[in-house]
Amino acid sequence: MAKLFGLLLTVTSLSVLLHYAYFSKVVDDVAHHPALFFMVSLFRLVMGALVVTFHNVWGDILGVVLTVL
Repeated sequence: MAKLFGLLLTVTSLSVLLHYAYFSKVVDDVAHHPALFFMVSLFRLVMGALVVTFHNVWGDILGVVLTVL
């Protein structure tokens, strides 16, 4: 799962760096449209719940803190 997230974050970061003007407009649009902001927030909540549900590793305190954050 960490490899998948690492790849996803790398591709996303490169996309933002290469197309900064486009992503700046996207962020501005999300900030000014409450329904779109709600949908993005709901998506983030669901994805976070999936990570916590399927990455059920609670061995040490650092793992617990990082999973909850």
